[in-house]
Amino acid sequence: MRIAKLKSVGVVILAFGLATSGAAQERPTAPEENWPPAGAMMGAGSFRLRHGSVVTSLSFSADGKKLASGSWDATARVWDATNGKELCVIAVPPTVKVFAVALAPDGKTVATGGAESMLRLHDAVTGRESRAFGTPQGIVNALAFAPDGKSLASAGADGSVRLWDPTAGKELAALAGHAGPVRGLAFAADGKTLASAGDDGSVRLWDPATGRQLGQAGAHEGASMAVAFSPDGKWLASGGADKVIRLWDVAAGKEERRLTGHEGNVRSLAFAPDGKSLASATGFPPSTDRTARLWDVGTGKEIRRFRSEFFGSVAFAADGKTLAVAPGDAAIHLYDPGTGAELPHSTGPIVRSQVVAYSPDGKLVVSAALELLLLDAATGRVARRLDGPADGTYGAAFAPDGKTLATGGRDMTLRLWDVASGKEVRRLEGHAGEAVNQGWITFVAWSPDGKWIAESTRGGTILVWDAAAGTEAQRLQGHQGVAWSVAFAPDGKSLVSGGEDRTVRVWDVAAGRELRQMAGHDREVEGVAWSPDGRLIASGDRNGKVRVWGVQGGTPVHMLSEPDGWVTRTLHHRDGKTLAFSPDGRLLAWGSWRSAHVWETATGKERVRFVGHRGEVGALAFAPDARTLATGGFDGAALFWDVTGRQQKGRLAPKELSKAELESAWQGLRGEDGVVAHQAIWALAAAPKQALPLLADRLKSVAAPDEKRVTKLIAEMDDDAFEVREKATEELAKLGAGVETAVRKALDGASSSEMRQRLEKVLAGAAKGEASGEWPATVRALEVLEAADAPETRELLRTLSKGSPEARLTREAKAALARLERRK
Repeated sequence: MRIAKLKSVGVVILAFGLATSGAAQERPTAPEENWPPAGAMMGAGSFRLRHGSVVTSLSFSADGKKLASGSWDATARVWDATNGKELCVIAVPPTVKVFAVALAPDGKTVATGGAESMLRLHDAVTGRESRAFGTPQGIVNALAFAPDGKSLASAGADGSVRLWDPTAGKELAALAGHAGPVRGLAFAADGKTLASAGDDGSVRLWDPATGRQLGQAGAHEGASMAVAFSPDGKWLASGGADKVIRLWDVAAGKEERRLTGHEGNVRSLAFAPDGKSLASATGFPPSTDRTARLWDVGTGKEIRRFRSEFFGSVAFAADGKTLAVAPGDAAIHLYDPGTGAELPHSTGPIVRSQVVAYSPDGKLVVSAALELLLLDAATGRVARRLDGPADGTYGAAFAPDGKTLATGGRDMTLRLWDVASGKEVRRLEGHAGEAVNQGWITFVAWSPDGKWIAESTRGGTILVWDAAAGTEAQRLQGHQGVAWSVAFAPDGKSLVSGGEDRTVRVWDVAAGRELRQMAGHDREVEGVAWSPDGRLIASGDRNGKVRVWGVQGGTPVHMLSEPDGWVTRTLHHRDGKTLAFSPDGRLLAWGSWRSAHVWETATGKERVRFVGHRGEVGALAFAPDARTLATGGFDGAALFWDVTGRQQKGRLAPKELSKAELESAWQGLRGEDGVVAHQAIWALAAAPKQALPLLADRLKSVAAPDEKRVTKLIAEMDDDAFEVREKATEELAKLGAGVETAVRKALDGASSSEMRQRLEKVLAGAAKGEASGEWPATVRALEVLEAADAPETRELLRTLSKGSPEARLTREAKAALARLERRK
């Protein structure tokens, strides 16, 4: 048989709205096993038929009872297709994205391939690797078992198709002919013909028994990406970068029909078992299509559509009653192809979170991505669904009074919602004439006084809106590339932003001008946050590095690093990340691969880590009382974590400590181990009556520094003698935060660059909080007093708040009291 080479013809693209027949909807589902994941207090969403990153491929067993899936999250998973239950997890090396997965016809073996020049075979029951062997193909793009399971075909980046004996791990044949990477593979039902599709635009047919090429066609303009045989072997379908699906009469060797309408690359195809319909899904790179579709093979007409993202994959079960669609996110959806309805045991609620934020009263959490949800913070259940844009929401923030929610996303529109009713009340559109990718809103923030709303965009522009008037107030420009995130200073006068150009920029909002840049990141800056006391700015980059800067002078205070940052760099799939200070400013949280890290701002020590997501944690927020951390991820879950480790039914469980335990807890507060210190803090907070005498003996109010001495030391910093200048700087630094006002005043009138540098050094030391010595223990002790929130501990805080007004201990005690008053 030989397929004739075809001349290119025009492609008709039909542009019309997405039908709702296959849209996800509320469905009763059975309680999921092992939900929420271990360690989490509660969760919204589901891990049913969920990976932690993009699902790249699907494969049913011959009987249709098992479904295998591969993902960028370095796993393949096997599911019970009849109920959605996860049967096993297959782990490959942690930096390897799985591009291809194939389930043997008997359902006993799973083959995986990806970005590692290796093929791996796994037991489909236990997930254990049974065999691994190298392939010269480089990246493995596609895999297919022969119908009898005795051979396995692999498609590689080197342009070859190779046949393997899966039992022996031995190469049987190398099929050469494609001029470029091979993307798609399919065996005919009788196993006598193998089809391949490649970047050279060709579709080729092979005899797998001899390795001989049977025919070829220049099938597509651009890459050919997918092939599928009809069950009777009469038809071969191919899809490509030209957005067209072509149906070939295999016996006649010619094209019979074209299916047009997709607006993106066609990367996945699957015939229904009766051969009457064909499923298709668009693929990388992203397009405006984002659909999977079902076609009538006889007429070439579209039957219905299903949602997809940008890396879609489709597969039919053997009985034809289930169509699996992986839309390019972390989920697998199971549909009844006859009606388009999603099956009850399918993936469940879509709660994939690009952003989470607590309402000011702590009663609600917004979770936003493809769906825009308000969650009950006490139960984790969905309290209300907002009718957000179909393209998704990637920035969301509550107004300071909690009555309004601002959201933004791909549609370049800032929307304001009435929280009580869930209704949209206003749209702010400031991107007229901009390309879609330029105006895509990546983050949203309110100023603390509710006057301004800021949005960062993929084009690098930051728009600041007058919230009351609904008018554009400022357009801040300077970032080269994407501006990923923004955060207001506590006084609302300044704004910090982070971007693709690896810079952190501070802006004067009213004047609309850049005040300074803070450089040092070696990858794009994805998250920024401003501490509640206004003293610190935190920024995190795509390398997993977090820098904490002193606002005064923009000097670095800490450089923090997530230990698994290298994994995040390799596998992440997200637009931007979130950094969050706790409301008391003592903690800083950052999401990474499968984890949320919580650091102590005074020392830079990691205090606690929450592990449970299946992929990247791209969104997080502290509750107003700082006792709960909400996280959202690409895996379809919003999870809630107990920061204290001691909550029972929303309250801190009381505990009595022995004398030895009290002393051990105090030593924990003084120690360098952040985890031990964290446990000590909450052990003492759970026993306030016992902790109070201990802390009252250790904490003393700070007397005000001698003003004459401070004035003298500042003057000596400009002395002619180097020794005098050096000694004065050291002595002034020892006085700590109590001299900040005088130092800042002197900085404004500094007579020389050297004196300015010395004064800034003193301020930087104050911002750092004397991380060595007893100050960390003091900060932690104050945290105990605030967390305990008993009459006795409040009285001690009042005593400490009467010390020197400029002393940090005094300020921290006053701030703790103020927060306690607000919580009443």
